[in-house]
Amino acid sequence: MKYQSSKGAALIVSLVMLTAVTFLAVVSLQRSTLQVRMVGNTQLKEQTFHTSMSELAAKYELWGLGASKTQALADSMTSVLVENDIAVLGDDDKPIYKAVDVDPDIQYYDNDMKVSTSITYVGSGSQIVNTLPGDSSIKRFIKHRFTINSTAAMSDAINSSQLLGVSYLASTGQ
Repeated sequence: MKYQSSKGAALIVSLVMLTAVTFLAVVSLQRSTLQVRMVGNTQLKEQTFHTSMSELAAKYELWGLGASKTQALADSMTSVLVENDIAVLGDDDKPIYKAVDVDPDIQYYDNDMKVSTSITYVGSGSQIVNTLPGDSSIKRFIKHRFTINSTAAMSDAINSSQLLGVSYLASTGQ
């Protein structure tokens, strides 16, 4: 009779062990799913970062190629921020310039990444005298400062915004 009573104990022990193994498998599956999501989000953030940096580098290279390519720079120099028909002045009593969008809402890749680039005129610096070597007829230059902002976004949570400061030398004609 002792032999028959031990048959039920083996069943209970095996069910408890099976439940424990099932619980460990479910926990491991949840952890691996979380890790896959974390890696996916990291890849998307890296992709938006590199897209934003690539767009910034492309615009910098494009605008540095010559006077025919600098229309966006000229447009940003005339885009003064205006409120109630009055130009908004900064702390230095100079006008504040607003960002000019360049190629808004360009679509990249298959996952609906939106990339936008804007340029803002920061102001001009002091004149630079005799910067060219030799006997040059152009003696004075003025440095115009701009900021180029490139933003790549897949969603509100996954986006990257990069900013680059640029100086552009222009002849004063003197």
